[in-house]
Amino acid sequence: MREISGLLVEYGMTQFEEIVDIYQNKSKEKKLSFSLSKISKILGIEISSSDVKDILKRYGFEYIENNGVFEINVPFLRLDLVIEEDMAEEIGRILGYDKVKGKISHMSDMWEPKINETYAKINWARNKLLNEGYSEVITYSFCNKGEIEVLASASDKKLLRKNLTDGLKESLKLNQLNAPLLDLTYVKIFEIGTVFLKDKEEIHVAYTNKKEIKEISLEEYTKSAESFLNGLAGVGDPENRGPEKMNLLMKFNPWSIFPFIARDIAVWVPEIVESNQVYKVIKENAGELVVKGPTLFDEFKKEGKVSYAFKLVFQSYERTLTDAEINEIMTKITNKIKENNDWQVR
Repeated sequence: MREISGLLVEYGMTQFEEIVDIYQNKSKEKKLSFSLSKISKILGIEISSSDVKDILKRYGFEYIENNGVFEINVPFLRLDLVIEEDMAEEIGRILGYDKVKGKISHMSDMWEPKINETYAKINWARNKLLNEGYSEVITYSFCNKGEIEVLASASDKKLLRKNLTDGLKESLKLNQLNAPLLDLTYVKIFEIGTVFLKDKEEIHVAYTNKKEIKEISLEEYTKSAESFLNGLAGVGDPENRGPEKMNLLMKFNPWSIFPFIARDIAVWVPEIVESNQVYKVIKENAGELVVKGPTLFDEFKKEGKVSYAFKLVFQSYERTLTDAEINEIMTKITNKIKENNDWQVR
C-alpha cells in the first residue's frame, strides 16, 4: 500500500484520508480441507505426507495436519482454491504431470451396464423398417394443431404435435416429387418420434404404404420383436442385411442442384419383340442427359401386339434443362422407333 501511495504522490495525487478497511482480514480467511487418500485417488499416484508438507511450505500456506487430513488457510488472492480437486491440481502441477500415468479403468468393475429398453425398441423398429426398404424422415414437433401449447412461439408452431401422421403426409408430398429421379414406384418413408397428448407423452411409429399412412405406438409395434425379449435387436440389424443391400448403402453419387424432367414413352411392337430390344433403341438415342432409365414400368398384350412403356429422367449438372431441348430428344427417339415399320409409338 505504501508503494502504491508513493506512485500516486509522484503523479500529483497527494491527498489521502485515513485507512478505513484492510481487505486481508484474518477473521475472513477461507479454510480448505483435503485428505492424502483423496488427492492420491484423483491423481492416480501415491502422495506422501512429506510431499504435501513440502509443497505447502513452498506456497507459504498455513496448515494443520491430522492423520493424513490437511486443513489450510486459503490466501485471499487464491479464489481458485475451493474444493479438494483444486488442491489435487495444484499438487499435481508442482510434482509434475509426467508422474501422473494414464490408466484405463475397467468399467465392468465399477458398474453393470444395463440395456435402455426404450432405446432398444426404437433401434429395433428403425432397423426393421430400413431393412424393408423404408427411408427415415424427421419432421417438426411444433405445429399449428395439437393439445399442448408452448409459450413465445411462432403462430404456426405454437402447439406440440399430437400425431406423426400430419407431418409425414407433408414429407410424403415433397418426396413424391423426386420419385422419378430415385427410380421409385412409390415412396416408402417412416418416422419414429414423440407425440404430446393432454395427459401423457408417447413414442409412435408411423410409416407409409401404397394406400395410406399407418401410425402405431412403439410398444404395439415392437410386440412382434421376439429377439427384443432377450435384450437384442437382431431382426433388421444392419449386420443381417444381405450383401446386395449393404453394397447399395455404401455407394454414394453426387446429386445435381438443377431440376429434372421426366418423360414417358410407350411403344407397340409385335409379340415376338422383347422389351430389351426396345430398350436398346431408346437408350442409344436418349443422349447423355438421361440420368435414370429407360425404366420399363408397364407392359400388356393385345391382338397379337405388346406394349412396352418406359420412363426416362433427364437432368444436367451444369444448368436447368428446357422442355424444348427434351422435346427434341424425344422426337429423335420417336423417329428412330418409326424406322421399324412394325413398331408404333403410342
